[in-house]
Amino acid sequence: MINQCILNLKDLKLLLEQLSEEQYRYQSKYLLGSSIGEHVRHILEFYEGILTNKSFVFVDYSKRERNKNIEINLELANDFIGYTMLSLASKNFENTLLQIQDTSISDQVFTSSFGRELYYCLEHSIHHQALIRVSLIEQNLSEIIKPTFGYANSTIQYQERTSCAQ
Repeated sequence: MINQCILNLKDLKLLLEQLSEEQYRYQSKYLLGSSIGEHVRHILEFYEGILTNKSFVFVDYSKRERNKNIEINLELANDFIGYTMLSLASKNFENTLLQIQDTSISDQVFTSSFGRELYYCLEHSIHHQALIRVSLIEQNLSEIIKPTFGYANSTIQYQERTSCAQ
């Protein structure tokens, strides 16, 4: 799972390296005024929640930092993606149990594992990358989008199977 997360973040980093600050901050009319930067920040915060947790056993996604500088500073965002990839590469705790809570929804605490939360971060990232894709298309930047960017692995595999069958 760690390798899948790193590959996903690498695709995001490669895409961002092709953008200008203006494109990164562009507020999409189709995404209720949100920018690519806002989606990138949101993706990274969820990884940060499980990677930099001091106790490494309790995560509350609703209490993430929301570093607005990542939203507006493309270089900082790329640096943070690189840092996240390095942090992932240095971890091997996929079976470590975590206590998960989202106090914005409930006081209930759930038991999960680091591996399961990595999977959640990956799927969450793909979801937001699909939204980033919408902004890129709106900005007439389709040519820089990797064909699989913003698609779940299961969707990519399904499309490959069905196109080969035809």
